[in-house]
Amino acid sequence: YPLASPNAPDVFIVKIIKDAVTQERMLRAGQIDIAEYVPPETVEDFGKDPNYIVVKTPSFQNLILLFNTKKPPLDNPLVRQAIAHAIPYEDIVKVARAGLARVASGVIPYGMWGHFENFRYEYNLTLARQLLAEAGYPTGINKTLVLVYTAGDIYEQRTSELIHSSLAQLGITVEIRPLSWEEQWALAQKGWEDPNAAQDLFIFYWWPDVLSPITYLYNMFHSESKSFNLCYYENKEFDNLIMEAYSLEGVNPDKALELYRRAQEILYRDVPGVGLWDMVDFRVARSRIGNLDKAINPAIPTAILAQVLDVRG
Repeated sequence: YPLASPNAPDVFIVKIIKDAVTQERMLRAGQIDIAEYVPPETVEDFGKDPNYIVVKTPSFQNLILLFNTKKPPLDNPLVRQAIAHAIPYEDIVKVARAGLARVASGVIPYGMWGHFENFRYEYNLTLARQLLAEAGYPTGINKTLVLVYTAGDIYEQRTSELIHSSLAQLGITVEIRPLSWEEQWALAQKGWEDPNAAQDLFIFYWWPDVLSPITYLYNMFHSESKSFNLCYYENKEFDNLIMEAYSLEGVNPDKALELYRRAQEILYRDVPGVGLWDMVDFRVARSRIGNLDKAINPAIPTAILAQVLDVRG
C-alpha cells in the first residue's frame, strides 16, 4: 500500500460499541485507542487535552428524512413542504452534532459533484402554517405521525426530538419510535405493498458507494429502487432525468450536471425527502496514534485505514 506506515499496528482490533458515552469512557480509561463515536459536545475538550488528538474531516455522509408519500396526510405535497419549512435545521446542527455538521442543501452532500447550494428549505413556521392551511389543515393535523430512527444513535435521537418539538408548534403530533435497524428496515419494507402499514417519517444515513449523484438519487428516489426508496416516491420525469444524466457523466459532464440539477429541482418541489445535515466527520484518539488524518476517507466514513497509522509507544 503506497501510504503504508512502517509503524502501523500488527494487529487492529475492532470493537462494536454502539453507545457514544461508553466509547468516551473506554477511551479515557485507555481501553481503546481510537473512538469513532463520542458525544460531540466532548470533542472540544478532547482537543484541548494533550493526551488526545482530534481529527475532523469533511464527509460525504449525510442524514436524510424520508416522507411516506403514499400515506395520508403525507401524500399531499403541501403537507410535506410545510414540514420541510418547520424543521429547525440550524438548531439540529448545533444540538445534535455540536456544530460538527453543515445544514444540507438537497440530498447530495456539500463538496461532492452534483451538489447545489440552492436547495435548502428555510425554517419558517409562518410559511409552514400557510402551507398547512392550503393543504386543508388550518389548525393542525388530527393524526399522529410515526417517526422511526435507529435506537442508540444519539445524533438521530436528538434530531428526532427537535423535529418533534418544532412540529408540535404547527399542531402536528409526532411519535418518536426508536427501533433496531433490523426492525426499522422491516417496517419500511412494508410500504410499497401497504403504505399504511409503514412509518410516516424515516431517518437514516446515506453515503456513496460510487462518487456520483446517482447513488443518492437513484437509490432513494427512483421508482424502480424498491429497497431503498423508502419514501415510495414515483415520478417518471425524475427517473428519466437521472438515468440520462448518469449515461452522460463520462462523455458530457456539463450536460449531466444540468440534468442532475433539474432532477433535484423536482425533488425540492415534491419533497419526498429532506437532507437534514451533511456530516463533518471526527475521530478522537490517544496521542500516540499518528497519521490518523491520512487514515480517514470521506467517501467511506466508517472505515479507518489501519496500515496508514503511525503508532508510537
